[in-house]
Amino acid sequence: MNCPSTPAGTNSRGDTPYNEFYQVDEMRDLAYRIVNKYADHNSCPPFKFIVYWVHKHIKYVTDQNQFGVVDFWLFPEETLITGMEDCDGMAFLTVSLLESYGYPTRVWIGYSPFGYHAWVEFFDGNESYIVEATLGKIYRIEDAKKLNYIPDIYITPNGCATPDSFSDRTY
Repeated sequence: MNCPSTPAGTNSRGDTPYNEFYQVDEMRDLAYRIVNKYADHNSCPPFKFIVYWVHKHIKYVTDQNQFGVVDFWLFPEETLITGMEDCDGMAFLTVSLLESYGYPTRVWIGYSPFGYHAWVEFFDGNESYIVEATLGKIYRIEDAKKLNYIPDIYITPNGCATPDSFSDRTY
C-alpha cells in the first residue's frame, strides 16, 4: 500500500509520505556509536542500548507545547537537534536507529490509552517486541497485547499497510 501523506501544515515539508520519516542511512553512525558506548560495560542486546539512549536523550513534549499546533512531524535528524519530540518523533528516531543496526522495524499508528498514538515494533531475529519510545519501555509482543493498543496503520521504510490486527506482522 502506498503510504498516506501527512496533511499540509502538520510538518515543515507539507505533503510527505509517512515512510519518508525513516532516516536509516543518516542514523547508522549514531546507532553504532550508541551500541559501542554501552556494549563494553553490559551484555544486554544492542536494541536495549538504543531504546535506553533515545529515552535518556529525547524529552517528551507535545507538538502543541513545542510548535503551537496539534501535530507537527519532525525527521529523526531534527528530533536530535531539538532534543525533544512527541510519540511520532520518538518512534521514527527509534526505528531509524534500530533499522540502521539491522533490526527490521515498523512504526504503528493507532489508538492507545494515551489517545491516538505512535509506537514501535521490531524483530530481533527470534521474537518481536513493542517499544513505547515515550517511556523507554520494551515489551515482548505477547505482553504488549495487554497494553490495549488498537493499530490503525503501520509504516516500514518500504511503505505502509492497514493490518487486521497485531497478527498481521510480516516484515
